[in-house]
Amino acid sequence: MSVSRRIFLAGLGGLGSAAVLSACGSKSESGSGSSAAPSGADFSGKGPITYATGKDTTGKLQEILNGWNKDHPDEKVTLTELPESADDQRAAMVRNFQVKSDAYSVVGMDPIWVAEFASQQWVSALPADTDTSTYLKSSVDAVTYFKKLYGIPFITNGQLLFYRKDLLEAAGAGVPTSWDEMWAAWDKVKSTPAAKGMSAYAGQLAKYEGLTVNFTSAVLSAGGTVFDENGKPATDGPEAKAGLEALVNGFAKGYIPRRPSPTRRRSLVRPSRTANSCS
Repeated sequence: MSVSRRIFLAGLGGLGSAAVLSACGSKSESGSGSSAAPSGADFSGKGPITYATGKDTTGKLQEILNGWNKDHPDEKVTLTELPESADDQRAAMVRNFQVKSDAYSVVGMDPIWVAEFASQQWVSALPADTDTSTYLKSSVDAVTYFKKLYGIPFITNGQLLFYRKDLLEAAGAGVPTSWDEMWAAWDKVKSTPAAKGMSAYAGQLAKYEGLTVNFTSAVLSAGGTVFDENGKPATDGPEAKAGLEALVNGFAKGYIPRRPSPTRRRSLVRPSRTANSCS
């Protein structure tokens, strides 16, 4: 399949990134497990593009693609929506890669998949002269493996703590800036009529990558770090322990609800819209 992958990737441009499949641009065999993916992909061709990524829950991605298709009628992009769950997205991609299917031209990767996909030669390294100067360095680093770039940053996000200002004001509580302050604020808020049926905090705490992100944030908020500057685990310090204990104590003391299943990213939006948590 001949596609204008390089131009399309640049046009997209990010936690996620868009990457070109090795099977579509290289004669190298996939699945060898080597530390370097094929570098001979042909990025000069033009033609239809199939972009596989997680479910477009906002509809904005399709709007972007519609704009591309209007300006590039001979290089139209077809969006293939994979499951909403990140784990299920990865599983669908891996199945596609393992049978060496040409169904996808470009895929949307989470940072934690980059090393796996590149080492298995499932995605192609981009040309060495690819311009990344307009992207956040951390996003570029996330798609760099063995000094080669395997994707273009597309979606970047950051964690924010949203809180109910009206509830805090009604309880005479200030805006919390630490876990202890948040729990203390909740102890005041929970006795107000407006807080009936609510909990103190909701986060991404299911057993998937969201839990890793939330745990990392808890450690960082306590002044710790998960890895040191040399990439070695650093979770044995008192700060990292304090971050973990903040989450553990949140469950133990009932500040964080024990729902039938801990929340994931998308399901977290629904309770927040109905104000079932204070933070």
